[in-house]
Amino acid sequence: MRKSIVFLALFAATPYARGQWSEPVNLGPNVNSPRFEFGLCLTQEEDTIIFDSNRPGGKGDYDLWISWKKEGQWVPANNMGDSLNTPWSDGSPFLSSEGRHLYFSSNRPNGPGDFDIYFAERKKGVWQSPSPLPYPVNTIYSEGWPCLSSDENQLYFSSDRPGGKGHLDIWMVEKKDGQWVNPVNLGASINEPGWESSPSLSADGSELYFRRDTITGLRPSAIWRSVKRNGAWQKAVKLGPPITGEEIRVASPFLSRDGKRLYFASDRKPSQGLFDIFVSERKRGKP
Repeated sequence: MRKSIVFLALFAATPYARGQWSEPVNLGPNVNSPRFEFGLCLTQEEDTIIFDSNRPGGKGDYDLWISWKKEGQWVPANNMGDSLNTPWSDGSPFLSSEGRHLYFSSNRPNGPGDFDIYFAERKKGVWQSPSPLPYPVNTIYSEGWPCLSSDENQLYFSSDRPGGKGHLDIWMVEKKDGQWVNPVNLGASINEPGWESSPSLSADGSELYFRRDTITGLRPSAIWRSVKRNGAWQKAVKLGPPITGEEIRVASPFLSRDGKRLYFASDRKPSQGLFDIFVSERKRGKP
């Protein structure tokens, strides 16, 4: 654990933290389909990916699917089954660092809001039936796109609850004595009058990536990045080419644990379908 913390601290000070991104690579037909692949997360080793898709063979509108690497190649994705998926929409997954806890969004009818955040635990290799997180995480409004800190004591998510800056804002709630308390809006450095969603936090908590859609809808969705300095999130900056482009929609960023790869969904070409999952490598920046 100590070696991991030291590594992350050193990474934050290296040119990698300031680097540019390589041309994105499509994850291929074993992950992507002719339909939509959107929300996604990976294990620490990046050898397993969980994502949502509306491809044929699912249980509902959107289902959770899983693929893993065998001899360096992604195997054909499998539906994660009835223990997690329903006839409704289930997606935007986030997997805890040790791989035993899965958080995701769903509009199944047993939650308090239009969309809610659910939690499932894996026991003896089997995912247990998920439950909605309690108030003040879930409300009568919509909550989704969960992302947690490495110790699972901070939960970042999107919501249209009152008190936000726009139609959909990113919020953070902390766990204290086993209970979620005090939701906090991340403020004007992150949230604007449009829609902010799909937060992805770096392993050391110093970088936040997210999707932004403008209030006018005249520009395509883009991925934005903020860094934390002296305990405060700085004004977010839009990622430029080759991640974001004038005619390209992007969504669902996911930063690898070492901070060197950014996975995301996009309608860019070449593609397998309407929205595919891509990966880009962070290049070393100038000192």
